[in-house]
Amino acid sequence: GPYEDLAGRDASRALATFSLNKDAFKDEVDDLSDLDSFQVESLDNWEQQFKEKYDTVGKLLKPGEQPTEYPDSDGDGAEGHAKKN
Repeated sequence: GPYEDLAGRDASRALATFSLNKDAFKDEVDDLSDLDSFQVESLDNWEQQFKEKYDTVGKLLKPGEQPTEYPDSDGDGAEGHAKKN
């Protein structure tokens, strides 16, 4: 789909700068400290839109960050099953 380049990467810079340039997509968590206030606001707006429309299915972890386990809450009866992100 139209957002496939965003999957599994930190696309924060691409969204904040309205750039689809491959350099704007990072395989690791991007340092966004150089974004200006307009770009940060734009990124915040994108995040809000995505949260309203899509379920969170994962999280890009920072190097050394441990995944968090959450109990399965979809009621399928699978005891002990956990989701990680």
